Amino acid sequence: MTKMNKPLALILATALMILAPLSAHSEQGRPPATTANPAAPQMDEAMVDKFVDAFGKVKGLQQIYSAKLESAADEQEAMAIQQQAQQEMMAAVEEAGMSVEEYNQFVSAMNQDQALRERVLDRVK
Repeated sequence: MTKMNKPLALILATALMILAPLSAHSEQGRPPATTANPAAPQMDEAMVDKFVDAFGKVKGLQQIYSAKLESAADEQEAMAIQQQAQQEMMAAVEEAGMSVEEYNQFVSAMNQDQALRERVLDRVK
């Protein structure tokens, strides 16, 4: 099980990096959060199910767009591909029933909570 933790952590970190700039854009007008709220979102089974669904979609999009980025002709094309990937990843998270903020909070919670991480790993397999 420990072998899977490192790859999952890398994937989740990448997914978080991709979605984090978007959540900042979607929350314009809100004051920046200075401390994490451990109670939000609630990590019940329904939320775990939503996260696993969103994560699968984001991971698939990541793989598709990684290949497209590698074949980009120039920096401008790469930026356009990255923007498209971010938009599609946001939509995928929202289609799974989570906000981008909830998704990012869930990733953060997984990084701090081994039991939660293992619950997710059991479902991702």
